[in-house]
Amino acid sequence: MRTPEEMLDLILRVAREDGNIRAVLLVGSRADPDCPKDPYWRQWS
Repeated sequence: MRTPEEMLDLILRVAREDGNIRAVLLVGSRADPDCPKDPYWRQWS
């Protein structure tokens, strides 16, 4: 499984390499450290 850092790196790398992607928005528990963790992200950690 990928770590959260690896997932973020992957998301950003794909966005940088794809000329059709103009922005990346991260919302939810990974964007707000005070928010309870999203159970769906736990599969990557």
